[in-house]
Amino acid sequence: MAASMKKVYHVVLTCYGNWMPDDPRGSWSATRKTQHGEESFDLAKSPPARLDVGARQRLARSFSKTVARYRIAVHECAVMATHVHLLISSADPTGDVRLLKGGAAADIRDARPGWRLWARGAWIEEITTESHLAAVRSYILANPDKSGLEDQEYGWLTPLERW
Repeated sequence: MAASMKKVYHVVLTCYGNWMPDDPRGSWSATRKTQHGEESFDLAKSPPARLDVGARQRLARSFSKTVARYRIAVHECAVMATHVHLLISSADPTGDVRLLKGGAAADIRDARPGWRLWARGAWIEEITTESHLAAVRSYILANPDKSGLEDQEYGWLTPLERW
């Protein structure tokens, strides 16, 4: 039986109660309140999760453990205040995302009992060309600096050897 072919993906994991810009559900902003009304925030079971510097560092350490344990190939990572960008190679990106989110949620719960970390699902986009890969990589690497966050260099990232 032939091994499954690994493909490269841009993955966005959104923290609970936050939405990405241009999401049809709105975003965590005054615009969302206007589009959906204040009551839409009242439907949430927990307050929106925002990752401070300590939570971002804890999340990165959790990813490091999960990556090592399950041999997940993560090539780039940017942990933002309301979401995470990953560039991964995978034959099963949905399964790898489930492992990363599950491990991180358990670790964060230890530090913040009762805190809900993740929104449901993930945004997973297959990278299909070299130019697309270059653009996504550049976008992920620029995100923390553009948002005024700390430098994010992780020793657990795997170089992308082929394209």
